[in-house]
Amino acid sequence: MFKRVLFFLIFLFLFSQSQKIAYAINDFSVTTFAEYKVEETGKTQVTNTITIKNSTSQLLAKSYTLNISGGKPKNIKAFEEGKKLSVFQLTDADSTKLRVDFEDTLPGIGKTRTFIITYEEDSLATKTGDVWEVFIPKLANPQSFTTYKVLLSTPKSFGEEAYIAPDAREVKEENDRKIFIFQKEDLTSGISVGFGKYQVFSFTLNYHLENTSNKKTQLEIAIPPDTSTQKMFYESIDPKPVNIYQDSDGNWITVFSFSPRQKKLVKVKGFVQIFSKPRKFIQPTSSTLLENTKSQDVWQTEDPGIYELAKTLKTPEEIYKYVTETLVYDFERVKPEAERYGAKKALANPRNAICTEFTDLFIALARANGIPAREINGYAYSENPKIQPLSFVSDVLHAWPEYWDASRATWIPVDPTWGSTSGVDYFNKLDLRHFAFVIHGKNAFTPYSAGSYKLGDDPQKDVFVSFGELPNKRTSSVTIQASFPKNFFLFSKNVKITISNPGPVAVYDLIPQIIFDDKVVSSNYIPQLPPFANFETSFKIPYGLLAKKAPTLVSINAYRSEIFIPTNKNQSIISQILTLAFLLIIIIIFTYIRLTHIRIFEILLKQKFKLSNVRFLKKNKG
Repeated sequence: MFKRVLFFLIFLFLFSQSQKIAYAINDFSVTTFAEYKVEETGKTQVTNTITIKNSTSQLLAKSYTLNISGGKPKNIKAFEEGKKLSVFQLTDADSTKLRVDFEDTLPGIGKTRTFIITYEEDSLATKTGDVWEVFIPKLANPQSFTTYKVLLSTPKSFGEEAYIAPDAREVKEENDRKIFIFQKEDLTSGISVGFGKYQVFSFTLNYHLENTSNKKTQLEIAIPPDTSTQKMFYESIDPKPVNIYQDSDGNWITVFSFSPRQKKLVKVKGFVQIFSKPRKFIQPTSSTLLENTKSQDVWQTEDPGIYELAKTLKTPEEIYKYVTETLVYDFERVKPEAERYGAKKALANPRNAICTEFTDLFIALARANGIPAREINGYAYSENPKIQPLSFVSDVLHAWPEYWDASRATWIPVDPTWGSTSGVDYFNKLDLRHFAFVIHGKNAFTPYSAGSYKLGDDPQKDVFVSFGELPNKRTSSVTIQASFPKNFFLFSKNVKITISNPGPVAVYDLIPQIIFDDKVVSSNYIPQLPPFANFETSFKIPYGLLAKKAPTLVSINAYRSEIFIPTNKNQSIISQILTLAFLLIIIIIFTYIRLTHIRIFEILLKQKFKLSNVRFLKKNKG
């Protein structure tokens, strides 16, 4: 009658939340089956089927508390064997506690109780632009469960999955739905699933530039480039640049001409298409990869502490895990002009990190292991700054690293900052929210990112990014222009060729060919020509004497464009004949003048000699 009954409280953050369990693990075994059924509207019906089994006779379950972190559950219900149970709700700033009281206890070893808790949640699935995303935080205490199974059900209308992390144990289709199944071992990180082929952002970027010198000069800025995970569509760059070129890291450097003391506001508009998986892209050179393993001011690979630590972390995944588990994001440091600690100081102050520290430490440890790594500065779309923080204040920018995967021959972006703050795996799959502005490999600080080009003490917002749609014009065709530095030619003709890309996208693998009649006499290889960029080259058309060496037709082709340059052989022959005739006349005149000059000189000498003789005779007579 007076058998001791101890009430215990199980704090459970189900797989949709962080989880804590306050009971003796050895006294109970807990089996959980959590189903998340996402509707086309984004509303999610969550059903948790939980079985508690007594492992001893000393502790008995009288109540059960479910702690839901970060969500706002609605229509909460609990059942046991078809009978409705009472649910008590307590809500604070960061969580909701749901306590279910059982009507009785079940004494005895091996006795089990199975019950169901259901609720609706509006924040687990969100549509961002063209992409549906489902985000469920990690299971905090997987060791507290004997078994834990998760079933995620989504409508087929969401489209194919763009990314999923971790990989599901099983994927199947049932009617108009797609089912993803996970086990406890998969849940060390949260679930993150994106549906859709790609994400599109539209953007406007302002760059405030000033020539502070008294001389005419050129100034450069970096605009967002194509990468393996993004494709750029440029609508306009105002004013028009002199040229755009790609640096060794892959940045697009845009050149403008400035008069003395001139100020300009450069406005860049366009769209970016973000991919979930790296696409085939230009391969970096071996010298670039080597450059991306070197030590720098904030990537101190030769520091003894970093060097020794790197020896224990052999792979990028081990480095990522160490960084996410060691550093703690410090929201108090998110201020304008925040100091960049670098890897060494980040290790000494692990609880005071922002995105640059997570990035710098990852890069330093990777480079110390000989793994090429670099920093990306850019924009990241975040709906919850506490879970997905942004560390660059004035224009809501972010930093994350990339490492070179030699087996896949591509740069792989990861985000240890968001991996640490959200618990989601941002190593195996990055989301569709990261938009790269600049790449820092050769230099940890330059080129400067959009949002950094400001004038005055009261800088305004210069980065504007929103969800968009792909523009109607999505291809480029190059233009070819020929000019002749010297109008006059005799035995050869100089030709200057300018190949321009008027936009909106970059063109790749151009091989301009110069053809004399049907013979290719010259070709170049242009790996990339960014939008609004141009490439210049020159060549000579040979003519020879009487245009015997001149081709009948000269053509230049590149990337589906072609122009023809007539050689005008007859004109060349006439020009040569006239030129030769003119030269012959000049020679004749010169010869005639010379001969005439000699004859006149002889006459003058004779006259002078006669005169001298007359004077001599007169003198003798006198």
